Amino acid sequence: MKYKTRGINLGASLLILLTVFGGGAGATTTPHPLDYYERGTEFLTSFRGDRQDILEAQKIFQQLIVRYPESAFGYLGMSQSLLMEAALFDNHYNMKLVHEQALPNAVKALELGPTIRAVHDHYSGIEKIFENYYLNKKEAQIYLTLYPEDPKTFFYAGSFVLDQDEPQKAVEYFLIALDMNPGQELRQKILKRLAWIHLNKYQQYDKTVHYCRQALELEDSSYELNEYLGLAYLRMGDYHASVRSLSRALQLSGNRGQAQFYLWLAKGHQAEKEGNAPLAADFFEKALLSHGRDIEVHYKLGNLYFSMADYRKAYDHFRRVIDLQPDKANAYFFAGRSIQSLGDYDSAVTYFSKYLTLATDDQKVDWIKQHMPAVFSRNLLGPR
Repeated sequence: MKYKTRGINLGASLLILLTVFGGGAGATTTPHPLDYYERGTEFLTSFRGDRQDILEAQKIFQQLIVRYPESAFGYLGMSQSLLMEAALFDNHYNMKLVHEQALPNAVKALELGPTIRAVHDHYSGIEKIFENYYLNKKEAQIYLTLYPEDPKTFFYAGSFVLDQDEPQKAVEYFLIALDMNPGQELRQKILKRLAWIHLNKYQQYDKTVHYCRQALELEDSSYELNEYLGLAYLRMGDYHASVRSLSRALQLSGNRGQAQFYLWLAKGHQAEKEGNAPLAADFFEKALLSHGRDIEVHYKLGNLYFSMADYRKAYDHFRRVIDLQPDKANAYFFAGRSIQSLGDYDSAVTYFSKYLTLATDDQKVDWIKQHMPAVFSRNLLGPR
């Protein structure tokens, strides 16, 4: 998934907002709306397409809306995050999400912050999306009327219903277009969309591989197709093939896009599979250099360092997981195990107590009872 910011420079917008309010984050001990907004937009600027960053940003913006319901920033941030969630690829959007959620939040931000430039820029960006949408709709209608036997007709129809978040109908139209023997350029566009749908909408990675290979036979210099192929292999557990495709994507993109992050992941998983935990940890650490807020990578590193008895690093990564996802139960258990191994039993009791409020895996509970009975003597939960 690719998201192209339309008329919004987040760094410049923050500067403008700070100027408008004559101060900014950190000016008082009470969190300012800008504190929340900046935290949320940090997740959006590191967005790489798997929605986790968007969901984390939305939690922060929702907190901002609840705490400061008269501030435009919460609604602005929520609309920005929803727009990113609605983004498909190649300038296509889930227009249902744009219309029903992103737009109302943008309107609310405009009502509350009519003098804020970033709010107007964002609203203008949504207007442009609607303009493009109606142009696409008009083009699809023209082709349907004038060229009912042209494969482009079904390509445009497929692209249009994809805008409506109807991937099944889109696949049907794209397959009809393929059966009509389109030219090489159009065929590759259709195959690319089919690959994207099966990768991101259906998680059918074998079909993603199938369509990517067909498209790359026509033209092998598409970094997006090589990236889709690498991601499909990564999620199928074929790490060698994933490294090969992602390396190709990185070469073709000139180090743009998300190929570098996923390449480090693929190399890390491959090293772990081969039993080389230190090398795997090194690759996963490199992945974090390009995307430091990835919860699953932090969790993976915590487990790797714990297995190598490097409890300080293990604790640091489990602590980071908790910071990013406070309800991830296993992170509390392993943070407790790690800090206990470092000799801090009071902190371990706190982590284990929190784990027991979130989950009750029998093996983990039995381990806590056996090794940390003080957890139950606190009378916080009672014996289990």
